[in-house]
Amino acid sequence: MIYRSVTFDPNMRSTGASGSFILHDNHLKTMVSIKKMTQKFSLNPLEDAERQIKRTEFNLEKGRVYLYYHFREGKVTANQQQYKTEDLLEHNKGDTNEKNDEDPRSQILKKIYDMQSGCHDGIKNAEKQSQEELNTRLEMIHGI
Repeated sequence: MIYRSVTFDPNMRSTGASGSFILHDNHLKTMVSIKKMTQKFSLNPLEDAERQIKRTEFNLEKGRVYLYYHFREGKVTANQQQYKTEDLLEHNKGDTNEKNDEDPRSQILKKIYDMQSGCHDGIKNAEKQSQEELNTRLEMIHGI
């Protein structure tokens, strides 16, 4: 991964309801609901380009997940896929059975759900580290 971003509406405050993606914004000093999370990935030249994800967009506002793949050499188009966020949540409620684990679509939905959760965790951790660094600098400046 080479890039991660988050978009939220500062007027759309979150109550922390179950299943919602939230973030504690350091500037607003409150929890906000995330509208969109994006990750970008570099190309591994040793693997098939068209099978490698270039960018993921978890658009929570639209209820969609978009996967964009790298271009294969000599091609002007690349593969892309989209999934409904509700399908990811429905599949990962915890009441899955072994039969679902063998289903290729179930495996894909689980992988995407895990990517989405990992992206959310990474964004929360980055915000937390940013706040910790700010606190450390303020302590150094004010001698607290």
